[in-house]
Amino acid sequence: MKGILMGLLSFYILALSGTGLSSETNNNSPEICCSLTKDQCNDLAVRLTNLEDKLKATSETPKIAFSAILFDGKTETLGPFNAATTLVFAKVLTNIGSAYNSNTGIFTALVPGTYYFSFTVFFHLKANLYVTLMKNADRIVSVWDNQGGDTNDSGTHTVTLQLEVGDHVYVRLNENKQIYDDANHYNSFSGFLLFPL
Repeated sequence: MKGILMGLLSFYILALSGTGLSSETNNNSPEICCSLTKDQCNDLAVRLTNLEDKLKATSETPKIAFSAILFDGKTETLGPFNAATTLVFAKVLTNIGSAYNSNTGIFTALVPGTYYFSFTVFFHLKANLYVTLMKNADRIVSVWDNQGGDTNDSGTHTVTLQLEVGDHVYVRLNENKQIYDDANHYNSFSGFLLFPL
């Protein structure tokens, strides 16, 4: 985007400084004359101002992205719990903008915008899995699996959400369910700002 804006900016500058420029004085007021009409010059000035505004907005876009894993290499089964429990992905791999809290497992929107989220969960042996991505108190998407003939299963979900400042997004292990992790880091939670609104 910056490259396109800079290219257009260069074009407008060249157009404004085109051939035939001369400086004239009329009632002690200098004016620049060129092959463009006054309306064309005014139009170019408006376009240049718009380009400057877009370039400024592009450079001020907040950078928000995070990725975290459940444990830092230890083998552990979480659950079952009597109540739904927020999963705390404690090992942070990336947290640009510091919107993810590794103590609570909760992402908090710092700017209004459209965000992308993804989570992957894993269960082992005779566990039952049921995990939900939450936005505030609302269930958005879930991964569910029950005991079967195999011993290991995993699931991934991705979603794009429109958030307001202060909205919370987190992954919840539902009651009486389990997840498993070890040094292979099967469980992760990630998200990033696509664009502000």
